[in-house]
Amino acid sequence: MSSARRSAGEAIRSSFDDALGRPYSRFDDGKRHAVVGFDLTFTAPKSVSVLWVLADDATRVIVYDAHRAALASSLEFVEQRVIRTRIGEVGRHQVRTRGMVAAAFDHWDTRAGDPNLHTHVVIANKAQGPDGAWRSLDGRTVHAAVVTVSELYDALLADELARRLPVEWSMRDRGPRRNPAFEVDGIGEDLLAHFSTRAEAIHCAGQEWLAQFETTHGRAPTRVETTRARQHLTRATRPPKTVRPLADLLADWANRARALTGLQPHDLAARALAGAYGRALHAHDVGPEVRAAMVAQVLDDVSTRRSVWTTWNLGAGAVRASR
Repeated sequence: MSSARRSAGEAIRSSFDDALGRPYSRFDDGKRHAVVGFDLTFTAPKSVSVLWVLADDATRVIVYDAHRAALASSLEFVEQRVIRTRIGEVGRHQVRTRGMVAAAFDHWDTRAGDPNLHTHVVIANKAQGPDGAWRSLDGRTVHAAVVTVSELYDALLADELARRLPVEWSMRDRGPRRNPAFEVDGIGEDLLAHFSTRAEAIHCAGQEWLAQFETTHGRAPTRVETTRARQHLTRATRPPKTVRPLADLLADWANRARALTGLQPHDLAARALAGAYGRALHAHDVGPEVRAAMVAQVLDDVSTRRSVWTTWNLGAGAVRASR
C-alpha cells in the first residue's frame, strides 16, 4: 500500500464517524459561533502553476501579474456584489457596505511541496454600513457566492494570460463527480500528475471514504455529500506546513521536471507558449443567438445538477459557459 493510501486511511479513521460516515464538527455544542473573518483562496489552475515554475524569469513575472490582475478584478466583484451587512429589527434588511477590509497573502506551493500559485484573501467580518456604523457581514451571502467568485477568477485569469502570453486553453476531464478543468495547452498530463501529489492523497482518501459511505448507507453519496467530504478530507489529509525560500523551490521543481521528462524547463515551457495571443470577448461581441444558446445551456446544466438553485449557482454556470 502506498504512503498516500496509508495516510488517507488514517485520516478517514481519525476524522470520520464510522457509523454515520460524516465528518465531526469543529464545534459540538450545537450553537452558532461568530467568526473574525472569511478566507477566500484564489488558486491558479495547475497548468498555470507549472508554466510559472518552468518559464524564464520574465515570463514568470508575466504569469504572476496576470494572477494578480485576475485577483484584483475578482475582489472588486466581491466588494460590489457580495459583501453585505444587515440592519433593522433582527437584521431584516440586507444593505451594501462602504467597501470591505481585507488582507492578501501570496503562497507558492502546496503543503506537499508542489507548485501551487495562490493567494489567500482574509476578509474581516466587519464593514461600515451606509450609516457609517460598523457591523458584521452577512456571512450567508459570502458562503453562497464562493463558487461563483472562484469560477470568475478562473475565467479572468484565462483572459489575462491569453492577452499577455501566446497561450491557448482547453477543457480537461477530471473524472466522475468533478467538473472538467480549464487548463493551458502544452502542459502535459505527466507534469500535472507529477506536481499534484496533494490531489493524489485527497483522491485516495476520497476513494476510501466512498467505499465506507456505500457500505454504511447502501447507496452512492450525492454530489453535495461528496463535495462536503472532499472539503473535509482536504483539511484532514494535509501534512504540516513547511516554509522554504522561493529560489530553493524553483530549483527543486526544475530538477523534478528534468528528471521526469528528460527535457529542460524552458523547452517544456515553450510547448505551452506556442499558441497565439488572444483578446477577451465582451457581451457586445456575441450575437443574440449565441447568448440565447448560452442561457439555455446554463439553465440545463444547473437544473440537471440541482433541484433548487440560486442566482449564485446561475452565475457560476454562466461563467463556465463563457469559456
